[in-house]
Amino acid sequence: MKLPLFFLSCLTLLSAYAQTPPPESLVFEYGEEVYKLNEVYFHAPPPQDSKESQEWIKIAKDETGELYSEEDSTLAWKAVRQNPVAYVSGATPYTSAFFTIECDNGGQMQEKKIYAYAKSPDGYHLPTRQLQKQTDGSYYYPKTAATKAFTKEKVDYFESYKLQWFIAFSESGPWQEIAVSDNYLYVTWKAPLINQNIPMDDKNIYSEGGYFRVHHSSINFACKYAKGKKNADPIVDRIFDYFKETKCQDLAGDELTYWGNKEDSYCTILEKFFAGNDGTCGTWEVYMNEMIRIQGIPASYIAIRPSPTNFSYNDITSYTYYIETLHPGYKAYIYHYTTPNGNTIFPNNFFVKNWDYDKFIFLENVSSVYAPSAIFAKGGEEEGKRGQNNPDPISIFNDHAFVVYKAKNLLGNENVIYYDPSYGLKVNPLLSSATQKDYEDEALDLVKGMVFYLVPNNPSGQPIKAMAFILKTNTKNVQDNEIKFSEFTYPY
Repeated sequence: MKLPLFFLSCLTLLSAYAQTPPPESLVFEYGEEVYKLNEVYFHAPPPQDSKESQEWIKIAKDETGELYSEEDSTLAWKAVRQNPVAYVSGATPYTSAFFTIECDNGGQMQEKKIYAYAKSPDGYHLPTRQLQKQTDGSYYYPKTAATKAFTKEKVDYFESYKLQWFIAFSESGPWQEIAVSDNYLYVTWKAPLINQNIPMDDKNIYSEGGYFRVHHSSINFACKYAKGKKNADPIVDRIFDYFKETKCQDLAGDELTYWGNKEDSYCTILEKFFAGNDGTCGTWEVYMNEMIRIQGIPASYIAIRPSPTNFSYNDITSYTYYIETLHPGYKAYIYHYTTPNGNTIFPNNFFVKNWDYDKFIFLENVSSVYAPSAIFAKGGEEEGKRGQNNPDPISIFNDHAFVVYKAKNLLGNENVIYYDPSYGLKVNPLLSSATQKDYEDEALDLVKGMVFYLVPNNPSGQPIKAMAFILKTNTKNVQDNEIKFSEFTYPY
């Protein structure tokens, strides 16, 4: 009777194992057939003062917000890479692992001592430890600190954090390499300014007032682009490098667009942003702010809105006459509202360059006299300021949002920088803070407009129609006070 080759191999190894120390040739010849690395885990460093470790970062899945991590551990490798791992700079990574012996042959080897260690090409080695036999028959390399910590206040990024695993029957060897594990690993500058324990409701909207999580794409690019940086200002500037070419992709390589779906772009919920690969200015502002806050750096945002405009009685009379003359049988109703002090206010918008204002007059059906914001120009919009992966996003808005960051200029004074990730735009004068005029010169044309509704004299069964007229456009090097810049900080 012939025994299977694998069984003969196991018997040969068991016979050889009785020798002390085992012959190196037999270890190398049969080791990979017998010993298997099954799983590698990373762990939170031990907490100080009985508090939750501030050096351990729990990463969320892009499209769901669910955490990859358990409370203090992450399965990082299981035959192939599994889940990403993240620490704060200055932390020492902790690792454990599980092994199996494929032909333990009735437990004949469980009385023998087995040792393991791991080598890191980046110097984060794991020292020799005796493996612990588990009730399920596996062998456990206990949670162990690496031989060095990550550099304090330095961003690091490991697309492939590798550990080369070795096993021996004695602490002195000889050693057999049996596997190499690898996983994503990120090191942030400081502890994220994000509440990592915010629960989520069924609609994926954070229930405790937070827009932010440590999404995988966010921490990946926040660390990849800022790798090696040790100060806040260059970290933020390098994060912006991800946005400035307006060709952003997520971790899966899918393009992320700005108003790519012009009628259904999601707003500030990043899970919907990653699921749909598309967002508004608010989405992009939150995305960049999340990346900055992941590095432990505070930033705020600017919301721009056109100020309400008062038109004179002569303006109203003349435009009403003009519209009714063009459209006999229709009565012009001008959309407006009245303030508590009695001022009549007409709506206006701002426009992102470029436009042909001679072509802007348009006529369009609308569903309600209460929906002027649903009216978009058809004739005058030209391909202008490129947005993220979109050469021609929507260019008419009644508000806009972008990131504002307070850096230090060359003289050591506070310097306000505007980062607009939607357009890959940075506004940063050399020796002074960015101003509203600086931003308007780069990105905006302010347009004050009036919206008219043309109602037939016999409106039964007739659609309501609307018309807009351009009264004024902005000029370069002049701040237009019809735009209101308001800065907001996040309360968490």
